[in-house]
This record gives sequence, structure tokens and C-alpha cells, in this order.
Amino acid sequence: MTQFDMARSATIPQGASLPVRIVQALVTAINDWWDERRAISQLRELDERMLHDMGISRSEIVAAVRGEIYRP
Repeated sequence: MTQFDMARSATIPQGASLPVRIVQALVTAINDWWDERRAISQLRELDERMLHDMGISRSEIVAAVRGEIYRP
């Protein structure tokens, strides 16, 4: 578990001050952004056939990672 994972899993005490809550929100946002960028990068490394097997095209990678693609 990395420092960032530990920071993400840490819970904020109920009586935490505003600066503590702001820092925690910032750390969470950075971790979420980092995870998204990593997933996009990994998908971009795949070939067209593998993407097709997953049901997405290269142009849909970002939307797929963000959960913006709906397929009934």
C-alpha cells in the first residue's frame, strides 16, 4: 500500500477542521485523477482487436474510463 492509497483510505474524523477536510478532498481528487490517467494509458497500449473485444474503439477510451458509455 502506497502513501497515496493510505491517504485515500483514511477517514476524516467528524470534528476535523476545515483545512484538514480541504487537504483530504484535494488528496482524493488527485488520486482519482491519477487512477483515471493510468487506466487511459493502459487502454491506449492495447491493440485494436483487444479494444474491440472489450466493446470500445480507440476514440471511446476516455469516455469508457469515465463511465460515460452506455450500451444496453
